[in-house]
This record gives sequence, C-alpha cells and structure tokens, in this order.
Amino acid sequence: MVEERFKTMTTKKLVDYVEKIYHEPIKIFFTEVTPHVNIVSKKYSGLDKLQESFVLFKRNIINHINREEVIIFPAIIEYEEIYERKEDMLLTSSEIEKIINQADMKNDHKRFEDFIDKTLESLKSVEGQGDFSLDFVINGFEKFKRDIQKHWELENETLYPRWTELQQELRKMI
Repeated sequence: MVEERFKTMTTKKLVDYVEKIYHEPIKIFFTEVTPHVNIVSKKYSGLDKLQESFVLFKRNIINHINREEVIIFPAIIEYEEIYERKEDMLLTSSEIEKIINQADMKNDHKRFEDFIDKTLESLKSVEGQGDFSLDFVINGFEKFKRDIQKHWELENETLYPRWTELQQELRKMI
C-alpha cells in the first residue's frame, strides 16, 4: 500500500523522488553486481546462461528507466501542468496519443519481477553458498527485489493512475 504522502505529492516531486530514491540505486546495483554475475556465471554449472540473461535484463530495465525519465515522466508532468492551468493544449492530439501508446510500463514491471524471481531461484539452487561472488549476487538481487517492489508499487498505484486520469481529462479537452 502506498503511503498517503505520495498521493498528495505533486507529480514533479513524485517523479523526482522516484528518480532519486529508486532509479539511481538501480544504476548503482548494476554497476556493483555485474562483475560478480560474470564470475558466478563462469564458475558454476547451471548458471552458464546467467550472464547473457542478466545483460538482457539490465538493458531492458535501463531502457525502461530511460523511457520513464525521457518520455513518460515529462509527459505526466506536462499533462498535470496543462490540466491545472486549463490552458490551450501545448501538445497536439496526435502527440498525446503517441506518448500514451508508447507505454506499457506495468507489464514491464511484471516481466522484470518474474526474471528476478527465476534468477534468485537459480542462484539459490547452486552448491556454492559461502562463495563471496555468489552470495554477493544473491544478496544484491534480494535487496533489489525488495526495493524494486516498493518502486513499482509507487508507480503502479500512484503515478500511472494519475497519468491515466490526466489522459482521460485531457482527451476531453481536445
């Protein structure tokens, strides 16, 4: 359940919060864990495909974050500003529809969560507990999962519903 303070926060402040508290640590996570994923994937049989799938996972999450930070979050902020001012549309209807149709962020969240769960299951099945790199990767993914769930909950239950409401209101205006 999302804290009440997030529901009343302006979209700009909410976006700044998400980027600082969640997006930046994700980038740090990848920097810290990648070398250990490389070691573990070469060291343990059964994890030989881990590096390849991790690289794809990392690329998909970074692309997801970039879509949010470059396209979606600015659009939500602009929608809110336009709606609050009740001024003429700054975006044409075709531009609005293009932005709306580019996002399938909630489904991304579910796919990422599934990957994290499967990866943790594979990592924990390996006979090698006590190995620094393996433990580092497991602990890193467990922390990542806890943090990312809070992140996605905030986006899925507050930010994206707000966006949907604004889209509906703005469509009425065009």
